[in-house]
Amino acid sequence: MKWSPCNDSLLAFAPCVGCVKIFNTDTGDIVSNLSVDEMDEVPGAVKKFCWSPNGEQVAVIFSGGRCFLFNSSSGACISQINLHVDPTSFFSCFNVSFSPDGLMLLISYNDTIEVFNMLTLDSIYSSEGFSADCQEQEKK
Repeated sequence: MKWSPCNDSLLAFAPCVGCVKIFNTDTGDIVSNLSVDEMDEVPGAVKKFCWSPNGEQVAVIFSGGRCFLFNSSSGACISQINLHVDPTSFFSCFNVSFSPDGLMLLISYNDTIEVFNMLTLDSIYSSEGFSADCQEQEKK
């Protein structure tokens, strides 16, 4: 669960496979259902999600290695980012975070970090193998 950064009555939570819901704590209403309805298959379990700093978007990472960007008010899917995750890998650890100005989206998975430009959705930085570097430093 995560509170909106701009509206202290909006709470995002993932109650079921394939969706994030935005709940208004003042009214008790679900104001948005962030799901990818037009897909034939459910994109998987919600692994991580985060609000943009202005509260207008929510980035959701699903277990299949896809990140969807949603409009938090309408629930509309704005775009999709495909990550280079091995679909046969049992263990995939995901994190997602917007930069403070909302112009970049950082996604980490397994031993990879990628930074995306939010205007173009292009990957502007990618680094693999950082977990191996951390393990080496721990040995020293």
